[in-house]
Amino acid sequence: MIRPKIAETVPKKDWDLLTKIQAIIEGLPPLIETPAFIFGIRMPRSTAVSHSIPSCHVVTRALSKFLPVDIHDGYIRELRYGGEEKWHEHSWLTRKGGNGKVIIDPWPLGVVTGPALFVQDYCFHFGNDCTFLHTRTKEFVVQVAALRLEIRKVIKRQKIPLRAAS
Repeated sequence: MIRPKIAETVPKKDWDLLTKIQAIIEGLPPLIETPAFIFGIRMPRSTAVSHSIPSCHVVTRALSKFLPVDIHDGYIRELRYGGEEKWHEHSWLTRKGGNGKVIIDPWPLGVVTGPALFVQDYCFHFGNDCTFLHTRTKEFVVQVAALRLEIRKVIKRQKIPLRAAS
């Protein structure tokens, strides 16, 4: 990844973490396979499987098992043409031990180029005290576990050096 001049204002540890996250995300399959759930009941893999794109909440939680990051849930404010505002639930990361101003967004909304790095002073992300109820379902736990398995494969295949998540 090219490190632009502006990145000199970002601690190297944060930049290094971003490049690891980018390598992991780029190595993932386009769809993650998980057991299917019907009316909240987990179906045997021999009966049904589900293929889906993980949510930002799933991605941040799966990455946190491998990297020294803190997970944040909140909202992103979208300003639409004409001044209309729309708020989106979102999850992002900060480096454990970092200053908290550098946001690593592994699954940014509306971005097709991959993970992004933001400085909090830009006020892109809002909130840090939100608890999203969908993160407590059986389906969510299974989705995180399936993504962790895929991440583990990418780390092994690409030999990405990791420090244990603290």
